[in-house]
Amino acid sequence: MIVIGGEWGSHARMVTAIDEHFSQTPRSVPVTAAALPSPELAGARTRAVEELRSLIIQSVRPSTDP
Repeated sequence: MIVIGGEWGSHARMVTAIDEHFSQTPRSVPVTAAALPSPELAGARTRAVEELRSLIIQSVRPSTDP
């Protein structure tokens, strides 16, 4: 599968043109537009939440150090 993001992914005509091109190749490949408008920010947010969750859990657990 080819996922078109960024400026090109927001233009349906561009995605359609790329899809039409790849549908003519010997091994047809599905083409779709990215579902997230800013995937790089979504990834950064996910990572930030994971780190925050980890810090919160570490701060509530009693330390095993003497």
